[in-house]
Amino acid sequence: MLQGATWLNTLRDHGFNGLLTSPIVKSPLMVFIAFFGFLLFGFQIWAPYAINALLVFGLLISLDLLSRKLRVYGLEYASL
Repeated sequence: MLQGATWLNTLRDHGFNGLLTSPIVKSPLMVFIAFFGFLLFGFQIWAPYAINALLVFGLLISLDLLSRKLRVYGLEYASL
């Protein structure tokens, strides 16, 4: 999360070119998620976690939609 906040400060102070010349990080996806969360919600401690929750929720919905198209032969499911 700290690196995401650093990216946001770099973007604010030096613009997009400064962000492109920032040092390489170990986990760019997590830093981008934190950066995007701080960009949307401000410097709140829950901002990166909210973006993670939205990603997990979107993944679960897409898996649900994809699994509706699957057919399982030989198994019957009891409907509630």
